[in-house]
Amino acid sequence: MQLVELQETVASSHDTIAVFAVSYDPVVVLRTFADEHGITYPLLGDVGSTVINDLGLRNVDIVEERAYWGRETTERHTGLPYPATFVLDEDGVIVEKIIERSHRIRPTGRSLLEDLAVIAPDDGAQVIASAETDGVAVTAWVASRDYFPNQIFRVGARLAIADGLHLYVPPTPDSYTNLTLSIDAPDGVYWDPPELPEGSQFSIAGLDGEFHVVEGMVELSIPVHIHEDVGDVTLSLAARFQACSEDSCLIPDALRIELPLVSRGKL
Repeated sequence: MQLVELQETVASSHDTIAVFAVSYDPVVVLRTFADEHGITYPLLGDVGSTVINDLGLRNVDIVEERAYWGRETTERHTGLPYPATFVLDEDGVIVEKIIERSHRIRPTGRSLLEDLAVIAPDDGAQVIASAETDGVAVTAWVASRDYFPNQIFRVGARLAIADGLHLYVPPTPDSYTNLTLSIDAPDGVYWDPPELPEGSQFSIAGLDGEFHVVEGMVELSIPVHIHEDVGDVTLSLAARFQACSEDSCLIPDALRIELPLVSRGKL
């Protein structure tokens, strides 16, 4: 699935980026896969996992990992690597490494392009929706309407805060309504809380404590992966906050945005 998505996102549309994939499969298997799925970039066969071992990428937890997912371990899993992405510059120097702990979970090529600033997070997003309330508007998006199970993609969100208002963020005390983003979805949908901006310090007359706020435009990203048994699904993004001015606050509020996705199934 990752090899197909890399073809669709990186190899087919960005001729300044060279893509190579290394697998422990023999050449004949890789050639058959490439022909079947239209892969045009080189697939390199590391039979015996020699390079995988030299790089320290051999998955030594594969038995326990597959047992956790209710799967048996067979001989074909011997020598399986952790999913790893190496980004090299024009001189062949590694400038970034992305290594996952589970062989079932892999990042998308789209997210790699965003990390490299080749494309903007919302560039060409196929699923996009907005909601607004007094003083705050939220737009959320997913790059592709279709997803591959177990592949990590991102739900992006942009908050537009009206002039003269701010939202609280940690380390503001929990007794105040800090900005939070969460995803409601069926079992089998996994997500990590977004990294909130630190914001700027803010003081409230007569009160001690550390207050931080954000103003203007705020962009956030939520990593998501969906188990293969889930199928088509709608992600419900909830943004919770309290908008305040220098001397008063609106009541705590929440906005909810629905993002429908279609499963491409397991290859």
